[in-house]
Amino acid sequence: MIKTSLKSEMYISDNLEFYVESTDYNTAEYSAKIIFLNDSNKIVLNSTFNTVNFNYDFNATNTETKLYKKGKYSIYVLFEKNDGSFQKTFKLENSFNILTDISSAEIINDRITNKEMLKAIEDLIAGRSKEDYNSYKIKDREIVKMTIKELLSLKNYFEREVEKDEIIETGKNKNAKIILKYVGKYRY
Repeated sequence: MIKTSLKSEMYISDNLEFYVESTDYNTAEYSAKIIFLNDSNKIVLNSTFNTVNFNYDFNATNTETKLYKKGKYSIYVLFEKNDGSFQKTFKLENSFNILTDISSAEIINDRITNKEMLKAIEDLIAGRSKEDYNSYKIKDREIVKMTIKELLSLKNYFEREVEKDEIIETGKNKNAKIILKYVGKYRY
């Protein structure tokens, strides 16, 4: 059985620290790696064996994680004997999401969508932005330091924009009512 303290998501540029323990492989004669894998990216983290807790510690600094690509990843744990004579890989049931932080360079380089802008505003309201700034420009859009009231108003605007985008994408309006008018034998 494998147990881990890995959370289900992280933001690009966050420090990443967690442990993995296994009843079968928690000895110093093994090493462990975590592999985050999706269709286009692979991230491999090496561990350090913790002789006090008998588990494997994983660490990645914000300098390392700022190079990660956003997305949903499957998680694999690879145990290997230090002499190379044995290897076993396990896929964990849960997935791992890497989210874009508003202060990361990736959001500036990509075309910003209404959904990403809404997420960025929600993060600002929740206090998850890493840097304090007076204004922030993303392509043709700009965020200026605002009060909570102003941020909530902007959040409401982008919620409506995201809803419009979803209507366009799916062709369905979850709040719409269909009204048909019958006049004689014709429907208008």
